[in-house]
Amino acid sequence: MALKVQAPKSKEQRSGTSESRVRFFEREAPFGYALVLPAVLYLAIFIAYPFLMAISMSFTDAQAGNRKWTFVGTQNYSKVENYQILANDFVIATLPTEAAGLLPRRHHPPGPRVEG
Repeated sequence: MALKVQAPKSKEQRSGTSESRVRFFEREAPFGYALVLPAVLYLAIFIAYPFLMAISMSFTDAQAGNRKWTFVGTQNYSKVENYQILANDFVIATLPTEAAGLLPRRHHPPGPRVEG
């Protein structure tokens, strides 16, 4: 009875893949997507969702404390057309703000010195 001795299998034969194939997270593209995914989720949840929700709510009669909203369409926006904003109102509202921004700021020390 002859005993056959086989050579140990190479890494390629054991895993069934070629050595040139790189593991999933060692490639650049999937690793990059994995790093960017938390930022994209953060933006989607805390910026995009509230923005889209505000737009959708503007077409309803939503009020604080009222759980039932009914669709009113562009009725909310028809009220905006009736407002008249005069150029004088714009100047009165923006001029003091701009002037305050141009004034030099005073340096305030961090606080009283306590010597002990």
